[in-house]
Amino acid sequence: MDVYSTTSSGRLDESIPLIGAPVVIFFTGGAWLIGYKMWGALLARALTAAGMLVVIPDMRNYPWGSVPAMVEDVEQSIQWTFKNISAYGGDPEKVVLAGQSAGGHVVCTALLRMAMKLQSANANDRTKVKSDEALEVSTEDEMWRPNSVKGFLSLSAPYNLDSTQKSFSSHGLDSDLINRIFGNKRQEFDPYHLALQCQRENRKLSEFLPPIRIFHGTHDKTAPYQDAVQFTKELNKIAGNEKEITLSLYDGWSHTDPILEGPMDADHRFHKDLFDAVAEWTNSTSQLAWPQDDSVITSSLCPRILIKAGRYCMPF
Repeated sequence: MDVYSTTSSGRLDESIPLIGAPVVIFFTGGAWLIGYKMWGALLARALTAAGMLVVIPDMRNYPWGSVPAMVEDVEQSIQWTFKNISAYGGDPEKVVLAGQSAGGHVVCTALLRMAMKLQSANANDRTKVKSDEALEVSTEDEMWRPNSVKGFLSLSAPYNLDSTQKSFSSHGLDSDLINRIFGNKRQEFDPYHLALQCQRENRKLSEFLPPIRIFHGTHDKTAPYQDAVQFTKELNKIAGNEKEITLSLYDGWSHTDPILEGPMDADHRFHKDLFDAVAEWTNSTSQLAWPQDDSVITSSLCPRILIKAGRYCMPF
């Protein structure tokens, strides 16, 4: 787990630590196979310049862990942050979650499953709670709650595994491999199917979910944006009108443009959208400032022709 910070003055020669800074926990993608925490370094570079503290955990990749284990890793990372982030200058009452691709999928799954568990316990429906061993966590245990975080931003995530199977297969992830990656519990860890299950069971999760903003590129060939559109509709049905669930599309952007090719070329649209959400959700508008004139934001990291070549060769 990496913790990225900066000084409150924004100057490296003035070692004034951050105090009570908003916190973003960012979970990277990697098709549940090749994810690595350093993939979030460009995001951390931008957000720390804006005065935020960024936590980027690793989670187990397959075959060292299946998706159920990855959900556990996400939960432990969030709980660690709540317990320890104040020692790094972060405010545990101003924590926002974000995830890209597989990272967004796993966080979304963790939020929905925990919300379902809490909703069942709140309704004294012990039969349903005990029917799924993965949800057998006492509400009396010291554990984070989905509505303890101020919000969740999901980027380029696969929400419907059945719909995206064709895309997965084109990348060498056939149905049998996906089933193994998911510990043969595919539908139990599929956000779209969890949303449909909640509808069948007449569950309303507005009390237990944080605000959620979904972002997706319209040229995403790995996780088609149409699935994000449909998932947002289904999620709104169980979240209720009082809970913010929104979708924003980046016209022309691919699966990785918002976090890789874009920032490399000084296009920080997603980072700015994340900044705006954090400032709003944590009531930190006066505490934070987008560094619009900082070279971190205004400078490309390499010649544009190399970025174009990288985008052309990108397999996702």
